[in-house]
Amino acid sequence: MEVTDVEVTELPAMRRAYVRADMSRPGDAWNEISAMPGIPEAMARPDITVASAFPTDALTKGQSADLFYDASLVLPEGAEAPAGLPEERSEGGRFVRWGYTGPYDNMGDAWGAFTSWFATSGHEAAPGLCFEMYRNDPRDTAPADLRTDLYIPIA
Repeated sequence: MEVTDVEVTELPAMRRAYVRADMSRPGDAWNEISAMPGIPEAMARPDITVASAFPTDALTKGQSADLFYDASLVLPEGAEAPAGLPEERSEGGRFVRWGYTGPYDNMGDAWGAFTSWFATSGHEAAPGLCFEMYRNDPRDTAPADLRTDLYIPIA
């Protein structure tokens, strides 16, 4: 998998409502959040971004059970978090972003390619969260056409 068209970008601070699982079982977070009443409708709203978040330590530790993985809804300011979901604010800052197109089943390979590129890029990871931001809807998009932006915070 070739990593091209990586850019340095600024992300604003984000309000996230989430379900947390350990990093070794990210599907558990998605299964739980997707089964909650009202969440599928919230995921379809144009003002909400569906995302995942996990600590930068995962770049070196991989899917370690001592790290967390959040299935998240990025909420606009003033919007109420869906019932039953905790909320937290994630810091903004400088990130490298790479747009991956393909099935979610290959996300591990995409991160592997991106982190290999990152290791030789001259950038240094900053403490904080990495993000996956899902840019289209898997309910009406073929797996090969799913677009996901991968973000690593940089110093």
